[in-house]
Amino acid sequence: MRLYPIPLRYLDDRRYFRKYQWIEADVRRADEDPRPESYRIRVDDIRVGDQIGTERGTWRQRATWILVPENLFDSVESLQARQAEDNTSLGLCNQLKSSNRTRSPLTG
Repeated sequence: MRLYPIPLRYLDDRRYFRKYQWIEADVRRADEDPRPESYRIRVDDIRVGDQIGTERGTWRQRATWILVPENLFDSVESLQARQAEDNTSLGLCNQLKSSNRTRSPLTG
């Protein structure tokens, strides 16, 4: 889901939220934006909830919400095909092959 506009720097302390933090708010479909994941938010109605943690450096809890089938694509081309069908523009793609770069674990 894409929520906008969110003027984070102008939100008061009761409404300010961080990445991976639950919020409740009044939203409506962004009719002027053809992407199905786009919604307009009423920033005056934001209610901030708990933050989804990283459980000692892992993303397990966050992954249960992000790595769901409707967000995953086999390739950039399959995401582009979906975009051609219904204007979807958000998705995660599997890595096809690894490079010679050194990998380090995600922290967070």
